[in-house]
Amino acid sequence: MTYSYKELESKHRDQLIHLLHAGFSRRREFWENSINRLIDYQNFINDKKIGYGLFFDDELVGAIIIINDVSTETASLSSLYVKDKHRARSLPFLKNAIDSIEHYQINNFSATDDAIKILKMFGFNVNKKSCNIRIPLPAFSRIKITSAKEKDAREILNRNKIFNSNNLRVLKIRNGFNEKIVILKDLSILKNNSLRVLSSVIFSEDLIKSELKTLVFYNFLKGKFLFDFFDPELTLSIKSNRFRIVSKGQTKKNYFSNSEYSLFDF
Repeated sequence: MTYSYKELESKHRDQLIHLLHAGFSRRREFWENSINRLIDYQNFINDKKIGYGLFFDDELVGAIIIINDVSTETASLSSLYVKDKHRARSLPFLKNAIDSIEHYQINNFSATDDAIKILKMFGFNVNKKSCNIRIPLPAFSRIKITSAKEKDAREILNRNKIFNSNNLRVLKIRNGFNEKIVILKDLSILKNNSLRVLSSVIFSEDLIKSELKTLVFYNFLKGKFLFDFFDPELTLSIKSNRFRIVSKGQTKKNYFSNSEYSLFDF
């Protein structure tokens, strides 16, 4: 009986779903939908790899999801899990997984405090310690925000190399003669996918203070609260360490782009 490390592909789908369902407190349906969406995305970018696996003989006993982001030429890590009796192999497994990534920049958006300690052993640092949950304030300005029509939205997503997943909203912010694009993903605060009242920034052109303030209020009128990694001084906000950016390599990344938080329906 021996251990081995292998790249995970679509043929490992069922094993990966079974392992993650056992390791995390989410319904099997969530993992089925998430891994299917991940495979769709990898096909979209013509890449077979969906993660890295630790095998004990033919049994998948550890895994980490790896998402290559074509929009920023980076990669992100998600959902690291190793079965209890195999955790002595966790560090060499994680090293092999990280070494398998070709991109110089690697991010993790959901690392726990314990995971951060481990990632730091492999050259990762906390680049964003917290996110900003924006407090909506009335915005009365000439800035107009509209939702892009379906065809236009697809063209914008393709142009910015963002995969078209569920619960995405493509918005146009017009300020005078200038128009900027923001792409949001609506997330649920419950694990049963109800109360989808949090909006994360998947893509954004640079926003000035008045534009962000208007966006926050617009989103609030839609029944949702915006959170982001922009400059906290732009508008009134509350810091939260629920989301942060832990990275290997220098990064100026301040939105999720193609990652677990754009592909999966949290």
